[in-house]
Amino acid sequence: MRNKKYKQDMSQVYPSECINLDTENLPLSIRCRFFYETHRKKILILSIICIIALIVSIIILSPKNNKDNNPCLKYSSNDLASSISIECFRYIWKNHGCATTIPDNYDGWWLRSPRGGQMVPCIYPNTGSLCGAGNYLVIVIYSRHCNINYDGK
Repeated sequence: MRNKKYKQDMSQVYPSECINLDTENLPLSIRCRFFYETHRKKILILSIICIIALIVSIIILSPKNNKDNNPCLKYSSNDLASSISIECFRYIWKNHGCATTIPDNYDGWWLRSPRGGQMVPCIYPNTGSLCGAGNYLVIVIYSRHCNINYDGK
């Protein structure tokens, strides 16, 4: 019984003593301990890599909490341009990378809807307050050009 001492006291099983050990004849608990002891460094390194990968994937895949920061969530594509808040318009403008500052009292073409949700270009006879973007979707699409003086032409 050359394996007798390993069966009696598992705390004294060391990888250096088990190099030539016939593991097929040992109980499962000793075989697992033997495997762990001989591959401990690899197991620890792989465990750490898996934990880091899990943390990174959770951070990357987790949805960003933009609900508090996006003032436009309450609007749909058919909402009138005149009902869009200046904060929402600024948010859209900024997300398109536009550098122009939108003043608090802005009431230009972008935020007007003289014919309901229909876009009305500023072409005679529709000038001044008679022309406007019409709806939220038009604002989102056309503001990509970053032209605060755009008038629908």
